[in-house]
Amino acid sequence: MKYSGKIIKHLTWHSLLWLVCICVMISCGIKERPDIPDPSNPFIATYQSPTLIAKEIISTALPEFASTYTSKTKLMVFNRMPEDRSSIGLFYSKWIGSNWTEPISINLSITEGRNIDPFWHEQTLYYCRETPDDSLTGYDIWTSDWDDGNFSKPIRLPDFINSKLDEVFVSVAKNQNIYFARFGEDRSVSIFKSAFKAGTYQLPERQQFYNDSARITNPSIAPDESYIIFSATGLKGYGSADLYIAYNKGPNQWQNITNLGPSINSPQAEFAPFVSEDTQNLFYTSERPGVAPAPQEGRPPGDIYVVALNQILQ
Repeated sequence: MKYSGKIIKHLTWHSLLWLVCICVMISCGIKERPDIPDPSNPFIATYQSPTLIAKEIISTALPEFASTYTSKTKLMVFNRMPEDRSSIGLFYSKWIGSNWTEPISINLSITEGRNIDPFWHEQTLYYCRETPDDSLTGYDIWTSDWDDGNFSKPIRLPDFINSKLDEVFVSVAKNQNIYFARFGEDRSVSIFKSAFKAGTYQLPERQQFYNDSARITNPSIAPDESYIIFSATGLKGYGSADLYIAYNKGPNQWQNITNLGPSINSPQAEFAPFVSEDTQNLFYTSERPGVAPAPQEGRPPGDIYVVALNQILQ
């Protein structure tokens, strides 16, 4: 098509500038916009407020809790219970293309018992397993590697880590130091750390938080161990169990316990935090009304949420 010189002459500088802008936008492509998530990464978006994860797939009307994700496998592993909470299952959902797959049950049991509190470190899944036999009691910490689409035979951590008491909610730093909660016979709870040195774990050391009124559990350690996020009662909060952060003061010492605030916490229970491997996001469980409305009576079902860590670490 040919245009006369008269038409070109009537184009203003503003019109020409607008045409140039359109051409630049087309040449750059919409996919360059930073607000469009990368299909290969389900959590590249910035979650400025708590957001349900995969509604109706991972977060459903059933109780879900204790989630963990790693880009190494693109698997989210989490716990799910039936409506009557009569059992606990371990499930995984895989991020393929730009969607989550329907969750698949994971069978890691050597004997009967429940598997809870998963945590990914690289391609190794740490978790806690109920071991109701003559030699082992309560919950212990186990590992299983993801290898070529399958979980390997589970391995129990040493006896000096796994006691006759309950060891639950393990969390792993980048250097492979592990943190976990241990319940006493009186159901008191303490947080312990087992350092990983020269290829082996060391005797666990109790962590000090300098607050006798707090019942602290569900530790989630930062990859560099600079802070720890946990669930606690007995502190000033917003209702039931809340999430808090404390900062590394030195060997086995944590200071400046701070509530994560009313956006993350609610009048219902918040627990099972997980700091992502890239430290961009916090995953956690909340029993606030989510997929299902608040029940008329009884405990509400939990859902799994994600929120940007920069909302916490400002």
